[in-house]
Amino acid sequence: MLKTAEQNSLQDLMDDFLLDPSIDHTQTITSALSYLRQGKVLLEQKLFREALIDFNKAWPLLTKVQSELIWLGECYEGIADIYLDGSLEDIFSEAELKNENDHEYLYQRKFDTAIDCYKKALRHYNEKERSSDEKNAYTMKIYTQLIKIYELQDNWEKALKYALKNLEISKRIHADHPRLLANSLQKVGECNFLNGRSNLALIYYLEAKKYYVQGRNQAEILNSQTVIQKLKDRMNAEFQSLQKQLSGQFAKLFDQVNSTKEQKEEVTTVVHFNKSPETSPLAQGTVFNRPRLESPKNSDNKTKTLSQSPS
Repeated sequence: MLKTAEQNSLQDLMDDFLLDPSIDHTQTITSALSYLRQGKVLLEQKLFREALIDFNKAWPLLTKVQSELIWLGECYEGIADIYLDGSLEDIFSEAELKNENDHEYLYQRKFDTAIDCYKKALRHYNEKERSSDEKNAYTMKIYTQLIKIYELQDNWEKALKYALKNLEISKRIHADHPRLLANSLQKVGECNFLNGRSNLALIYYLEAKKYYVQGRNQAEILNSQTVIQKLKDRMNAEFQSLQKQLSGQFAKLFDQVNSTKEQKEEVTTVVHFNKSPETSPLAQGTVFNRPRLESPKNSDNKTKTLSQSPS
């Protein structure tokens, strides 16, 4: 059970469950991962008691396999989340709740278990070969959870300790994300204020404000760039649509012109080939003279002249 894990160090557990490398541990790993995944699903559904049962089945199996400490870390993180977010009724048995008249003790035990499991989760996570970005992101996540616990315990000195650690990481990795850096600065300022260090708190708050403004301006610039890009995309889409329409219209017009041209060529061919080129008057060089029309007067005079001629 989890109580055994709390009483023994990780190395003791490893020594107790050191496995013979000649034995196939596939079944052990498969069962452990099945419990781990089911516990995560139940945790997302806020079914804390059921999730805790599965996690408590998973971690003893995972301690048997030294090469899979990352899964053990995930299991401890799940248990820690339960002890942090769950109520006493979600975590402890009815017998424990009845026997413990002082519920403050159970609250303290709940938080202490969560802290212990978060620290184990972080240790196991960092033992695996990972990129610095992955390690920094996970470390900040765990530190944030520890800060939350210490705040619930009103242990502002410990909360400040982990807030400063988070700020140190944030300065390294959030140079291009001023709002995230501002969040870390504000948390340090808050912890200092609650520790009675108002002057220090003011310094961190003012520094946080500067980065918040910078982040807001950056967000406005990014938003403007996004709007401009959307307008460009819309204009390109409209242009492409118009281009397609015009291409279709031009294609139809071109087909009509070609059709008309072909019809004219057919008619011309018929006209030219109905007559033989050799018998054409033009081909023979014949000159067609237009007949001259005579006036009626001249016609009468000609008639008289013919009538008066000697027989």
